[in-house]
Amino acid sequence: MRYAILLSLVLAWCPVHAATFLVVASGDAPSHTDPMGLLPFSDPGPGGSFTISFTYDSSTPDGNADPNFGLYAGAISNMSLSVGETTLSALPQNDIRVLNDSGSGTVVDIWAASSFLDNGALHSEMSLALISSGAGAIQTDALGEPAFPVPWNSGFIFYELQDRSDPDFRNWKVLAISQVQLNNLTVTTVPLPPTWLLLTTGLVALARSRLKGRQARPANSRIVLNNLG
Repeated sequence: MRYAILLSLVLAWCPVHAATFLVVASGDAPSHTDPMGLLPFSDPGPGGSFTISFTYDSSTPDGNADPNFGLYAGAISNMSLSVGETTLSALPQNDIRVLNDSGSGTVVDIWAASSFLDNGALHSEMSLALISSGAGAIQTDALGEPAFPVPWNSGFIFYELQDRSDPDFRNWKVLAISQVQLNNLTVTTVPLPPTWLLLTTGLVALARSRLKGRQARPANSRIVLNNLG
């Protein structure tokens, strides 16, 4: 029985953790504003390009109770941003935010994956953001797979530094930003790790072996074993 329970747990675990996606997005012709030289790379120039890549686990729970705003903290792994010849590693924290703005007035839907660091009042962030200025890009705040250009109006890859010393977020100041409009985005499923495939195969074989052994055991042998117990 314990082997069957263990097998069930592993099989239940695998589909959840197999829902991991690799996102690679790129764009060129950056807009670069860095008057104080704060960004960790120099101006890539008009011919420069940005490429951001990361994986994320779509089973990450939503940390926000609002049905139209999903906050998936810690969903991202292995993020990197290449700007020209410079490649930047992920910052310490990350999240994916999904805004399904279905309210009245101006409707804006957003799917944004960010890696960031808050060092006192200074906020550093590298992000991929998909934006729709009209209704219907997304219908829920669920963490689905991003696609581009449809259904989004625009997409950006950027690295930004903000002064967030003012408690009123409306007064936060952008100190430096370099960004490109998105040209290309691909999403692929990351295969299940081979070790878990081997473990699952082994447990299935073990369960079958034990089942065959029980089926082949004579009824009177079970009686003898029970008497000995």
